[in-house]
Amino acid sequence: MENKNRIHVNYHLDELKLIQKKSHILSLQIEVKSDEGVNIIWHNQKECGEQICKEFKNDKIINVLVYGKTQTGKTGCMTSLIQHFILSNIIPIDNIYIITGLSDKAWKSDTMNRMPDSISGRVYHRANLHKTFIKDIMNKKNVLVIMDEIQIACEKDQTIYKTFDDCGFYDIEYLLENDIKLVQFTATPDGHLNDINDWKEHSAKVKLEPGTGYIGTEQLRIQKRIRQFKNLTLIENVMTLKEVVDSFEPIFYKDGANLKDCNYRYHTIRIPNSRKGLDKVVINNFKEVFGENYIYNTSYLNDKKDDINDLMGKPPQKHTFVFIKEILRCAKTKIKKFIGIEYERWTTVSDSSIIQGSVGRLTGYDDNTDSICYTNLATIENYEKLWNNNMEFKEGIEWNTKTTIYDKK
Repeated sequence: MENKNRIHVNYHLDELKLIQKKSHILSLQIEVKSDEGVNIIWHNQKECGEQICKEFKNDKIINVLVYGKTQTGKTGCMTSLIQHFILSNIIPIDNIYIITGLSDKAWKSDTMNRMPDSISGRVYHRANLHKTFIKDIMNKKNVLVIMDEIQIACEKDQTIYKTFDDCGFYDIEYLLENDIKLVQFTATPDGHLNDINDWKEHSAKVKLEPGTGYIGTEQLRIQKRIRQFKNLTLIENVMTLKEVVDSFEPIFYKDGANLKDCNYRYHTIRIPNSRKGLDKVVINNFKEVFGENYIYNTSYLNDKKDDINDLMGKPPQKHTFVFIKEILRCAKTKIKKFIGIEYERWTTVSDSSIIQGSVGRLTGYDDNTDSICYTNLATIENYEKLWNNNMEFKEGIEWNTKTTIYDKK
């Protein structure tokens, strides 16, 4: 490779003035969003955004991988990165993009809402990538692409892979010549954590540390709020939940100026798919064990679903079992106030899916202090080992996903 540094674009004076004016407006918009409480940027997010920006001071760097635990505030970190970058570098704001491999429209809507107006038009999820995003970015120089949950749809012949291939993102020489900078955000150590090492001097890793008050897998485990999941198609395993469900203490909430208490909770149960009818077996087991004085919500199994927070934000009238399948994994923040049990699907074999699933939805800064997650304890243990080892794979830590397989030999 002849060129080992990014080649910077030289702008005319009038172009520089316009870039700086737009950057100033964008920075003000970011501060207004934060002041309004729409997208507050906390201290840990500011530090991480600044560190990413510092990595790009090295002109060899074109790919930065940012890893942080589930719901530590990646969107705030992305916003901090954008603000740091535009204030310390010359870049047209039209050349800044936020993309994901997720197909979830809610991710796009939520990200656009939290981003300033100057950026929101360049937020792309999976459905927009292969046509709109490619068309918009093609032939541009001096570009910053921020990628969220990039492990989704990244396998060969899937959307992310095809998009990156068409954009030239797998060609290091092309990226250097056109000053294209990539930032990947992830919560789980899938294959791309190994792939980043293939970029050698052109890559860097940055750790997004949790902020004050964060409750993650480690804290939940210490508080004994993580328990081993079991096969719920066996009715005896459902029977063990009866005492747990009925033992939750009342939870207090504000209703206008009044303080009220609620004796019930929402219990989210991730069930098997319908291929062998096992989904119906699990639902029927719950109905048989718990009986008529409980609510069994199956509306989130439908093709068209409302936002689950429309339900979770209201106090339940009875203990309510909410049955789900493939929803509520990465990038979805649930209202946790009235959550009792989160139960992961027992047949899940991907460690990343485990972390991003039920237990991941309980993590964050708005813990209700007593919710319980049934999941795979071995996955939690290995995840904490990987986190403490800066997400470096080593012997003895099993981590099986679509892009990583642990070989005991």
